Parts: sequence; C-alpha cells; structure tokens
Amino acid sequence: MNNENQLAIRTRYNIFARLFSSLTLLFVNAYASRTFGAEAYGGAQYLLWGVQTIWLFGNMGLPQTCSRFLAAHTAPFSRILFTKKTTAVFTAVLLVLGLASSFIFFPNRLFLSSILFIALSLQWLLQSIAEGLMLNLLHFRAIIWSSLVMTIVFLSLRPITGIESYFAALIMNGLVYSVILIAGLLKHRPVSIETTETLPMKQIVTFALSVWVAAIISAFVWQRMEIFFIERSLTKTDVGYFSAAITLATLAMQPIQMFSSALTPYFSKAYSLGDERAKQTYTFLTKIFAWAAFFTAAAVSFNSEFVITFIYGENFRPASYLLAIFCGAAPFSAVASVGSSLLSAHAKMPFVAATSAVLAVVSIIAYAMIIPAYGLFGGAIVRTILQGAGIIVGTLYIHRRLHFNFPLKEYLFS
Repeated sequence: MNNENQLAIRTRYNIFARLFSSLTLLFVNAYASRTFGAEAYGGAQYLLWGVQTIWLFGNMGLPQTCSRFLAAHTAPFSRILFTKKTTAVFTAVLLVLGLASSFIFFPNRLFLSSILFIALSLQWLLQSIAEGLMLNLLHFRAIIWSSLVMTIVFLSLRPITGIESYFAALIMNGLVYSVILIAGLLKHRPVSIETTETLPMKQIVTFALSVWVAAIISAFVWQRMEIFFIERSLTKTDVGYFSAAITLATLAMQPIQMFSSALTPYFSKAYSLGDERAKQTYTFLTKIFAWAAFFTAAAVSFNSEFVITFIYGENFRPASYLLAIFCGAAPFSAVASVGSSLLSAHAKMPFVAATSAVLAVVSIIAYAMIIPAYGLFGGAIVRTILQGAGIIVGTLYIHRRLHFNFPLKEYLFS
C-alpha cells in the first residue's frame, strides 16, 4: 500500500475517532458547566490545565519522537522503544515529576491530580505510538470505548460526587483507552523488532530533546498559558469563561484539524523516501484548509452569543465576545497545522524552538502586564497577535528553506 493510500485510511479513522471523542468531551464539559456553574468549572479547568502542563514538562519529547520514528524507521526504533529499560526510565520520570508537581501546585488535591496525571499521560503516550505504528482500527476502537465509558461514569457519579465526577470521567477515559491499546499491542504484536537496520541513538536523542524544548517553549504561545495569569490576577469564574470560549473555538476547527492528524507520519515517510509529491499535498491541503476554516470561523464568530449560551448556558454569556475573538484567529491555526506536521517530519524543531522562545518571552511579559490591567479581553487580543506572528514566521520558513510553496495566490483568487 503506497503512502497516499495509507494517509487516506489514517485520516478517515482519525476523523471519526476524534469527532466522536470531541463531541463526548464537549457534552461532559457542557453538562458540568451547566450543573456546577462557571466558578466550579473554572477551578476544574485550572486543575486540568496544570496536569497537562506537568505532562508537557515531563514527557521528554517521547510522543512526537514515537510519531515520527515509528513511521519512518519502525523496526529499529521499536527495538529501542519497547524495552524494559526505556519503559522503566520513562515511568520513573513521570511518576516522580507528577507526584512532586502535584504536591507543589495542588497540595489540597494531591491524590486526585496524581491519578489524573498518570491516567492521561499514559493515554497521550499510547496515542502517539498508535499514530506512529498506524494502528488505525485499534486506535479507533479505543477512542470509541473510552469516550463511552467517560460519559457513563460522569452521568452516574454526577449526583453523588459533584464536580469530582468530572475528574473521575477523565481518569476512566485515559485508563480504558490505555488498557484497550496495550491489550491490542500484546495480542497482535504489530511490530517486529528483528532487523539489520540501525538507527543512531544520537539522532533520536537530539530530535527528542529539540522537540521537547520546542514544545515547552511553544506552550507559552499555544497551550492556554493565559490560564495561569487569569487565575492569579482575576477569578476562577474568569478561568471558566476563558476555557469555554477557547474550547468552542478549537472545536469549530476540529473537523479541519482532524485531517492533519495523520500528516506527520505521512510527511516523515515521504521525506525518508525522497517523495516530491509531499509538496503537492502540502499546497493542496493548505489551500483547502484555509477556505474551510475561514467560513467555519466566520459562521461561529457572527453567532458567538447564541453558540456559547446554547452549549454552556446563560451563565457563560459574558464569554461570547471571547469566542468571537478566538474564532478570528482560529483559521490561521488550522492552516498552520499542516506546516507544523511538515516541520516535525523534517526534524526542524530547533527552528520551532528558537521562534517560540522569542514569542514565549514576549507572551510572559505581555500576559503579566495586560491581563491584570485589561482582563480577559486583553489576554485574548495578546494571544491572537502572538499566534498570528508565529504562524507567519513559520510559513515563511517553510517557503524559503524547505521550498514548499504556500498557495497564497490560489487562496486569494481561486
């Protein structure tokens, strides 16, 4: 099966899996916000953001490394990855970091944050392995069952445990997905590690460290770091407003970004084979994504008040203007997802790290100054400007250094 057919199959499975997962997660979030209110929902989102940030600082770049090297060098990388030593080291680092960070940042919820961290970390790592090995059907089944269990657990425990049912649902989501995927790997053993091909450890470590540093730095621009400043300067209710708006803006672009979820393995394999058709794929998908994202974002932005009150309830009406702002920037992020996959596949993470480092410094200074003075509106505007700047720089780099043409003319006049 050629690379294009594999891309089509992976994309189809990823679309259905992520769509189902996104809709069930949106249902749980909307139900929780309507039931427990903006303040409780904001507190839950702050804890979840903390767990995601701890994972980001502790994963050592392994998820992105798995996605790239399992696709291009399956057997030799598997021989390194699936060993007791690698598993033990990674597990130890995650446990120590998770427990220590939970004790420092969430001492009142130490047990809950630790269990949530372990469950979600395992899920996120196994997802990257499934994508790298192209285990489309297994990944699809795991997503479906874990999402169903998450919804059932939340609805069952909600009257008894209150907002804690939200965390219990997320924990079960991660554990069920992990159990299904591990069982599938052990049963079918889709990877044979017997090979004469060698893969320099230096190459793997260099890529992992560079992508890890790039991800940490990029988080200040892309991963809701505003929540930290909002929680410190404003209120948990404001955290709830911000989270609801950005969640809906992201969900509006989700159907488009679903198509890009399989692109890193595709571009990685094309790069290793010297396949020039990847340039045509980049140009075509960028153009299609741009048009689809623009019209989707415009529709949501013009109806932002109706959308956010319909899903999250009347208590979240003050967040409607935030949704409109985020939707204004969302099309650029959707289009950039293609370029991000390309940069990762070509191992250009040092460039991403350098660019993001500058934006990260600017973002920290800007958020610290703007959010206390101008509130959520100021934070939303700063986020939009910084993301736009990062996308422009990245697109120019891809065009000039990698020689992948950005279809600006076709986008504007076709």
